[in-house]
Amino acid sequence: MTTALRILPLPLPPVNALALVAARFDATLLRANRRYDVRLEIGSQTAPDQPYVVARDRQSGLWSCGCKGWIYWHGRKGPICCKHLKNMTPALTLALELQELAQLPMAGGVWQHPGDADPS
Repeated sequence: MTTALRILPLPLPPVNALALVAARFDATLLRANRRYDVRLEIGSQTAPDQPYVVARDRQSGLWSCGCKGWIYWHGRKGPICCKHLKNMTPALTLALELQELAQLPMAGGVWQHPGDADPS
């Protein structure tokens, strides 16, 4: 007896995944510039009138933060040393990957992961 494998179409990853993550952290997505391809402004819990900018370097892919913790510790404790980056980096990285997947062409209107084999 042969069992047929049904391949169900996967839902499309959201094109605006980065904006969704920014909203989850009450951050404002800022315009990219020459140095940083991703920039977000987040409010400070201790100084509400002084927002911080979390950004990803366009060339190295490393994240940085404008908070005092990152400015003081980033060379001593590694690249992810402040609470903002510890909390946000995993979600931001996943959002960027989802946005890249959303840009892939859809064969026959069905999105396929780039690692999936062609079922035909």
